[in-house]
Amino acid sequence: MANSKTITSKHIIYAVGALVVLIGLAAAFYMFQLRHEATAALAVTIEPIDFSSIHAGHYIGEYRLGLTTYKVEVEVYNRRISGVEILRNRNTRQARMAAEEIVARVIARGNVSVDVVSGATTSSTGILKAIEQALKHAPACPT
Repeated sequence: MANSKTITSKHIIYAVGALVVLIGLAAAFYMFQLRHEATAALAVTIEPIDFSSIHAGHYIGEYRLGLTTYKVEVEVYNRRISGVEILRNRNTRQARMAAEEIVARVIARGNVSVDVVSGATTSSTGILKAIEQALKHAPACPT
């Protein structure tokens, strides 16, 4: 009887040890991915938008950066960005705060020629590229 309890205890210890190792590996992978995304974000160029050929209206755009797909709905009025709704973003407090800040900058400026939010380069870049993609694929105004 005592021998059976010892074996059970050993199995539990092994299972807990394996679980700790798996959690450690997952955390290491996640940290590696975040570093890779941050490096990739620095290499992304945000292109200026030519509003002369874009109708007033609402446009959807998305951009994938690393593991995250950023998706936005952009409102254009009077040849400038007048509103941005974040449809998909990272689900962290810092990402939500960065999204609010980058959207405020874009609306105040009326275009995507703004600085990224310090400490949130990846989220800022993903959102700016999603806005750019929305407007890049907007139907052109008739001339």
